[in-house]
Amino acid sequence: MTKIKLKKSEIPKVYSIPINIAIQLVKNGYSAFLVGGCVRDLLLSRDTRDFDLNTNCPVKILRQLFPRAKQKKPDHYGVFELKEANLDIEIAHFRSDFDYDGRHSRVELINQLEPDLQRRDFTVNAMVLEPQKKEIIDYFGGLDDLARSLLRTIGEPRQRFREDALRMLRAVRFASKLDFKLHPDTFNGISELAHLTSTLSPDWVRKEFWGILNTANSAKGFKLLVDTGLIDYVLPGVRFTDEPYQKLRKALSRADKKGMEPSNKLAILLSSSPQDIVQNAIRHLRIPVSIASRIIWLTGNLSDLADTTELPPAEMVELVDHLYFPALLELYHLLYPAEWEKKRGDFKIIVPNLAKKYILNGDDIIRLLGIESGKRVKEVLYEVRFRQLWGKLKTRQEAEDYVRQNFSNPDQ
Repeated sequence: MTKIKLKKSEIPKVYSIPINIAIQLVKNGYSAFLVGGCVRDLLLSRDTRDFDLNTNCPVKILRQLFPRAKQKKPDHYGVFELKEANLDIEIAHFRSDFDYDGRHSRVELINQLEPDLQRRDFTVNAMVLEPQKKEIIDYFGGLDDLARSLLRTIGEPRQRFREDALRMLRAVRFASKLDFKLHPDTFNGISELAHLTSTLSPDWVRKEFWGILNTANSAKGFKLLVDTGLIDYVLPGVRFTDEPYQKLRKALSRADKKGMEPSNKLAILLSSSPQDIVQNAIRHLRIPVSIASRIIWLTGNLSDLADTTELPPAEMVELVDHLYFPALLELYHLLYPAEWEKKRGDFKIIVPNLAKKYILNGDDIIRLLGIESGKRVKEVLYEVRFRQLWGKLKTRQEAEDYVRQNFSNPDQ
């Protein structure tokens, strides 16, 4: 066990609230520590607003001490959530996990700190801060691993991954989030047991995968998913052969620098796949419909954007007037930076006009041509919109004259 004492100046003010809560528990006769990610982030000088406190205070007493705290389900875990000054604070009773089934375990509330830390996943997530002495306590070598930017399991990796297969995806998420390396034994354990990911709920897989894509190092996370074989169970059926793989990694790196949202990053990863594979991957992850429709539209229309000169006016208008068209341009930019300058030139006239309302509407076409509503009206409307977008029709009068001159004859 290693202990290091922190100076008051080394602890950000935001930690004062959870530290005072822990001190309140100590003054009532119980052990209490800040634990996990908030301690890790303190040592890495990373901002956080999520704090975990662990204690041997009985659940009944916790309810009395913190009446505003909400108890999380299931009740027998002894976990409470507390909101203070926009901080998310979780207070949990020391516990031991046993009888794992590959994801879940039985739980026993205990009175000792070390066995509670033993059940945690990685050494850098198992350090604690003693609230009164302001000491970091490290039982498993987390301080050394933190100094080496290394992610290592507590205990034998294969055993820990068999206990809970989700830990393998968590390893990739933390490596991406913290920009850490995986310890060789941890990496090899994931590579050998990646297939166990297939036993997990798709909702849990999506949550961790989304967490990877939401980091500023998602390109690194993607590489780890591919190198360990986890990608075959996260995006089954999607193939990442050498040339597309390198292109997608570079595109993800660009997306990371731009701080793009996870749905756009997933669209990048699926951009080289046929639409049936894209839809199967989305169904597998149970992605919400609103996000799924965006990804399907982006990946499905990327090829149209590659050669817009071949599109009929109606299809061109439907493409550029679409809600997701700006995102499509961004996606193309990330995937094909060399071709982007030419493409940007193609659209330098169109893009400023996208926000403009249709210069004529369907009723105008019906009035001008004396025809009934139908397919013909839509065709003429798209022709007018096409020319408006290209800056060839700038006023309503110009548009009306164009319609009369070119479409008054039914054969036109």
